[in-house]
Amino acid sequence: MGGISAPVHAAGVAGAMRVSRMWMSGSSSAAVDDIVQEVFMKLCEQEQDLKDFEPRGEDSFLACCAWCRLVANDYFRRIYSEKRVAK
Repeated sequence: MGGISAPVHAAGVAGAMRVSRMWMSGSSSAAVDDIVQEVFMKLCEQEQDLKDFEPRGEDSFLACCAWCRLVANDYFRRIYSEKRVAK
């Protein structure tokens, strides 16, 4: 992994693990993998923004971590709402 993908992957994994521990009793590797994949899918949807991205110091990475946590929370909200609908 090179370029922006390595920091995004690191942020995605860190965010996914942190959020999954909040939603579950621990962090499931399957859930973390799904969340990281969803992070990259959302980035691909915003391809032009990604091409224009220029990191500007540590705050860029922290902003990426925060965004990855938002994606992770959306993932769990969707999963749990699907379970409620299925009941």
